Amino acid sequence: MKRRIIEDFFPVTEVSKAASREKNIRHGHISTLHVWWARRPLGSSRAVIAASLISKIPKASSRNCHLHELISKLSQWESIKDKELLTQIRDLIRASNDGKTPRVLDPFSGGGSIPLEALRLGCETHALDYNPVAVIIQKCILEFPQALGAKLLPELERWSTWCLEEVEKDLLMYYQVRSDENIIGFLWCWEIPCPNPSCGIRIPLLKQFWLSRRKKKRVFLYPLLTENDSTFMSSHRIDFKIVMESNDQFIMTDDTSEVYCEYGSQFPPFKFLSAFDPSRGTVNRANVRCPRCLNVVPSRLTRKVFNDGEITKRILVTIFKKKGRKGKFYRIATSSDQAIFEKAKEFFRLYVENEKLPENLTIIPHESLPPPGTLGFGAPSYGRRRWKDLFNERQLLFLTTFLRKILQVKHRLLTELKMEKHLVKAVTCYLALWMDMAAAFSNTLVRWENTTEAAKQVFARHALPMIWDHVEVNPFSGSTGSLKTILQYQLKVIRHCLQIEAKPAIVQRHSATNLPYPASFFDAIITDPPYYDNVPYAPLSDFFYVWLKRTIADLFPELFSTPLTPKSGEIVAYTRGQDPQAARRHFEIGLTQAFREMHRVLKDDGMLVVVFAHKSNVAWIATIKALMEAGFVITASWPVVTEMRGRLRSLNSATLSSSIHLVARKGSRGRQILYAEILQQVRHKLKEHLQLLMATNFTRSDLFITVIGASLEIWSSWEQVIDPAGKIISLEKFLEEVQRLSMSIMIESLLESLQLAKLSKKARFYLLWRWLYGEESISFDDAFKLALGANFDLDHELKQSDLLEKRGSRIQLATPLEREPFLLEKSSDFLDQFHQYIRTLHLLDEAHDSLERSTIFANSQLIREFQSFAQLLQRLLPRDSVEARLYASLSVK
Repeated sequence: MKRRIIEDFFPVTEVSKAASREKNIRHGHISTLHVWWARRPLGSSRAVIAASLISKIPKASSRNCHLHELISKLSQWESIKDKELLTQIRDLIRASNDGKTPRVLDPFSGGGSIPLEALRLGCETHALDYNPVAVIIQKCILEFPQALGAKLLPELERWSTWCLEEVEKDLLMYYQVRSDENIIGFLWCWEIPCPNPSCGIRIPLLKQFWLSRRKKKRVFLYPLLTENDSTFMSSHRIDFKIVMESNDQFIMTDDTSEVYCEYGSQFPPFKFLSAFDPSRGTVNRANVRCPRCLNVVPSRLTRKVFNDGEITKRILVTIFKKKGRKGKFYRIATSSDQAIFEKAKEFFRLYVENEKLPENLTIIPHESLPPPGTLGFGAPSYGRRRWKDLFNERQLLFLTTFLRKILQVKHRLLTELKMEKHLVKAVTCYLALWMDMAAAFSNTLVRWENTTEAAKQVFARHALPMIWDHVEVNPFSGSTGSLKTILQYQLKVIRHCLQIEAKPAIVQRHSATNLPYPASFFDAIITDPPYYDNVPYAPLSDFFYVWLKRTIADLFPELFSTPLTPKSGEIVAYTRGQDPQAARRHFEIGLTQAFREMHRVLKDDGMLVVVFAHKSNVAWIATIKALMEAGFVITASWPVVTEMRGRLRSLNSATLSSSIHLVARKGSRGRQILYAEILQQVRHKLKEHLQLLMATNFTRSDLFITVIGASLEIWSSWEQVIDPAGKIISLEKFLEEVQRLSMSIMIESLLESLQLAKLSKKARFYLLWRWLYGEESISFDDAFKLALGANFDLDHELKQSDLLEKRGSRIQLATPLEREPFLLEKSSDFLDQFHQYIRTLHLLDEAHDSLERSTIFANSQLIREFQSFAQLLQRLLPRDSVEARLYASLSVK
C-alpha cells in the first residue's frame, strides 16, 4: 500500500495562511456565484486533494521537501493561473496512481469546493448532495462550463443583458425620485406602539443609530425628542435629523442646508447631543426601550405585538450618490420617497399578488417558513409565517418581474430559437441563480454595514435571524446588491470555471447513505460532512428553493418534486419536533451508514479525508464512532485555519477557526490494549503535536480540538481499550483524559523555563485561561474543559470565590483589580496571594508611595515567583489587554 504525503507531512502553516486570506478574495471566487453555508476554502481543498493522491517518496528527504513546497504553493489563490504548477501536480497524481486518472468522490459536496479542486487537478470527479439547491449550484460550477465551453458565455451575456434592460425598463420608476441622485437604497425600520398611555408614540426599532462609522466619515441619526415639537406631537412618530461628526463638531444636514453646531452647545435640538451614544439603539434582543418616556417593552411583549399585527414600517433614510461626487450621501426620507413606494405597492396588489404561473404555482412564495423555535430562524417568532413575508411589496414586485423575464427567455430559447436542451438548461440556471442572489439582497433581513457603507445579504450568518432596521437596495443602482453588480461577480466565476480544462464532473442528487456506485470504485473520498447541529442546511436553502422551483422546475423535475427541500434524509442533529436524544440518534445512525457506504465504494488502498469543524465533544464522539464502526482507521490529522477571526460566527458558536482534516484508511485494528499503555503513546504524540501547533498561527482556543484529532490516530487502531480489570474504556472517558493531558503538557511547556512547576491548581487554571482566551468570557463547556485539564474544581470556585462570575451561559475570569481584598487576604493559594501582591503594588503606585516593594512580603522567593508569573502572563496576554497593561505599568521584574 502506497503511503501518501498527507499521512506523514502537510504544510499546515502555509495552507492556513492561504485559506484565511482566501476569505477576502471575491473576484472569480465561487462564493460569489451563489450562497452556500460553511463552504470549504478552495486553496486548502486543493492542497488536501493533492496531498491525498501523491505518494510520499521513501527515505528521500530532499524530494519530500520539494513536494512539501509544491503543496504549499498549490494552496495559494494565485496558483489557479499557474499552468506549469498545475500540470506538474497532475503528472505527480497520475504517476502515484500507476499512470491512471484517479476517481474522487465527495458525497456531501454542498457548495462544490472540493469537487471543483479535484476537477482542476485532473481527477475523474463525482459530486453528490441530498439538497437540490446544492446540486443546481454544482451543475453551474462543475458541469455546464466544462460541457459547453466557449458557446456558453456569449449566450449567457446576451440574455442576461436582455433581462437587465427589460426589468429596469419596467421598474426603474419605482426607485428613482430625483434626476440628480442615484439612489442606492432606503433604510427602513419597524415601529411598535409605546404601551405607556401618557407617551403614545410609535417606537422606531433600531439596533443602533450609526449610518457610517468610517474613520473620516462618521454619520448618525439623531432623534428629536423635544416636547414642543409640533410635528412630533401631531404624528406620534419620532422625527430624526442626520448628523455628521467631525473634529469635535456636529454638522446637521437636511434636504436644503447644513447647520453647524459646536460640541456641547446648548442650542436646541442639540442640548443632549454630547451625551448621546449612537451605538445604543432602541432595541436589544427584542427588549425595546422607548427613547421618549424610557418605558421598557420586554421581548415577550415585542413578539406579541408583531404576531398581533400591531406594527408599522417606515422609511427613515434615503442613501444615494451624487453625480460628479465620490462616496455615499444620506438624507431623511421624504414624502416623495414614501409615495413611490406606495405606487409600487398598489401596482403589486392590483396586478401581481394573486398571479398564477402555468404550473399552477402562485408567483409569490406562499410556502411556509419553519415553525418558531427552529434552529437559526428568528423571523417566525415575529409573525412571519410564509417565505413571502420576508419581502416588502416593492421587493416582491421586483423579484416577480425578474422571474417573468427569465421564464420568457426560457420559452424563447426552447420554442423560437430551438436551442439545444443542455444549453437552455445552463443559461436558465445561471439566470435563476442570478435572481436567487438578487433575492438574498432584496428582502427585509438585509443589514446596512456602517463600517463599509454597504448592504450585506441576508446570509451573513448561517441563520435567518430577526433584524429590526434593514436596508432595501435599489436593484438598478450599480452598487452592492444591484443586478448589475451581482451579474458581474457571477460572470467572473463562470470565466474562472471555463478555464479549467477537464471533463465535466458527474453531479447527482443522492443520499450519502445509499451511494449509486459499485464496490471498490474510488481512489479517494474527500468530504466535508454535516457538523452535527451546526447548520440547518435544508430549512435555510428553502429561501432559494421556493424561487428556483418557479424558474427551473420543469427543466429538472427530479430535483423539484417536493413543496420544499427534502428533509427526512438529511443527516443533522437539530430537532424537528423531536427530543434532543432522538435527534442525536438520527445523526449517528445516518452518519454511520454514510461512512459504511464510503467504506464499500472505496478501494482497499484508497484514502478517506474527513473535514470536521465543531468544538462539541458530543459531535466529535458521534463522528469518530461512526468512522470506526464503518471500518476506518485514522492515520493522520491536520488542523487548517480556515476562518477569519472577525467573522460573525465567533467563539460563541460551535464553529472553529480551524477545520480538522482526519485522514483514514480501510484497515484492521488491534484487538485490545491497556488504557495506561495507550495513554503513554498519546502523551508522546500530543507533545509532538502541541509543539507544532504552538509554533504556528493557530487560534489557541482551537487547540482543545486539534489535539483530539492527533489522539484519535492511536485510539482508532484498537477495537477495545481496557483497564487492568478488563473493563472497556469508553471514547468519552478517553477524550476527557486527552483534554487533561493536553492541558498538562501545555502548562509544562509554558512553565519549563521559569521553574514554576509547583503552581496551584487555581493558578494553572488561570494561566491556561489567559493564554487560550485572554480576557474574553467563555462558555461553561469551555471553562469545564479548562478546569478538567488543570484538575480544578470549577463548581466549588463559582460558589466560594470571586475569581469567576457566571453571566448567563458564559463565565468571566476576574483580573487582580476586580477581586475582593478581604477574600485574598485569607487565602494561602498561590494565585490569590499573587493577586493580592499585584493589587498592593498598584495601590502603592497610585499613591506614589516609595515603600520598597520587597517589604510587602517577607518571603523573597515567593516574590521572585510572583514576578516570574507576572512576566509570563504579560507575555501570553494580548498587548492591549487590561491586565497586560497593568503588569507593564508596574514594571514587575
